[in-house]
Amino acid sequence: MLNKLTSSLRINRRILLRFFTVLFFVGVITSCAPAPSRAPDIFYDLSVQPVQQSYGSTESLSISSVSAQGVMSGRSFVTQTSADPVAYLELRGHLWHIPPAQLLQSALVDGLSLGSADLVIGTSDTLSSPDYRLKLKLRQFSFTPNGEAVIALEGVIRAQQSDVLKTAVYSVRQPVEGDTAEAAVRAYQDAIQQIAQQLSADIASLF
Repeated sequence: MLNKLTSSLRINRRILLRFFTVLFFVGVITSCAPAPSRAPDIFYDLSVQPVQQSYGSTESLSISSVSAQGVMSGRSFVTQTSADPVAYLELRGHLWHIPPAQLLQSALVDGLSLGSADLVIGTSDTLSSPDYRLKLKLRQFSFTPNGEAVIALEGVIRAQQSDVLKTAVYSVRQPVEGDTAEAAVRAYQDAIQQIAQQLSADIASLF
């Protein structure tokens, strides 16, 4: 009886040893296996087509860096998930190639300067002592899939002596025809083009 019990214990020990050995090697193999590949991030840009305008002045206007705060200041695509309360969600894997504030400034400067027949339009880097300054603040830059894309900017135009000549809010909503980032980019593209046209008209009204 004792011999049988001893033999049974030896067999059980061997089984347990083999079991834990297999577990060990499975763990090693699993830890060495490559992690599932992650899809590469996709980067996007915005541009403004030249807004043809004769301002009636050969003076200069500088478009200052656009200010932005919170989630709007990052490079991620931002979707609005709720209106009450207002809630936002970052879309993974889709990024602007530079932060939206810089993106909008660059697009507006290019579109307005290339379309100007006379007024010199640039940035603080290209105009050391401009006659006028346009300062913009980004209030909203988000979209809803199959809904709309919104760009809202607050603008202040000052003379060289810091006198405020004009304040305005430039808010444009464009339908997003789809649930993809590409559909949102097309809507943003239309929205920033409209804002550029509004800005051009407001600047022209000063002269």
